[in-house]
Amino acid sequence: MPHCTKGVKYCLYGCALACLAPCDGLYNCVKYIMDVCGGGVTGFSNILANTKFLNDKVKAAFELENGNQP
Repeated sequence: MPHCTKGVKYCLYGCALACLAPCDGLYNCVKYIMDVCGGGVTGFSNILANTKFLNDKVKAAFELENGNQP
């Protein structure tokens, strides 16, 4: 049963990320423009760091581990 519960949590996690994708894109755009104007952009790593913010929030809401593997 714990495997089934974990599977459902990861399914809901994936659905939540899909629903939040437009918000994530908007957040990335605004944050990246702020970084560009401040002169702190180094490349792709800035965009990936911004994307990680909402991912971590959703992951914490579903009480999932912070590892790379489910």
